[in-house]
Amino acid sequence: MIEQLKDLNEKNLTLQSQVELTNQRLNEHENLLKELEKNTSLSNQTTNTDDEHDELLAINNKLKGAIETIEAKIDHIFTARADLFGNIGKETNQRLDSLISAVQNQATELHERNQVYEKYQRELNDLQK
Repeated sequence: MIEQLKDLNEKNLTLQSQVELTNQRLNEHENLLKELEKNTSLSNQTTNTDDEHDELLAINNKLKGAIETIEAKIDHIFTARADLFGNIGKETNQRLDSLISAVQNQATELHERNQVYEKYQRELNDLQK
């Protein structure tokens, strides 16, 4: 009987050590799962950041192309009609400011001429009555 108790005690100790080892492995497994989830989350964030970066680069390239087109058109206007713009420098901003000013002056002049035309039109209509 004592022998059986010793045997059972030994088996119990073996089982307890196996249970402890299993618990340690379960804890390690849970920690690895948590780390994997964290890394997956970081990977997804990095992918989103990379996608956003690529999208911003594409937009930036489109904007650069648009600016280059505008600069080329402004340069063409100033080259083709240099007589209209006098001694304006080659800086695109100076040329654009000059072009805007010229358009604004023409709009003002057109408005004034329309007012004069309408005035003379009214006078002509009055004379015809």
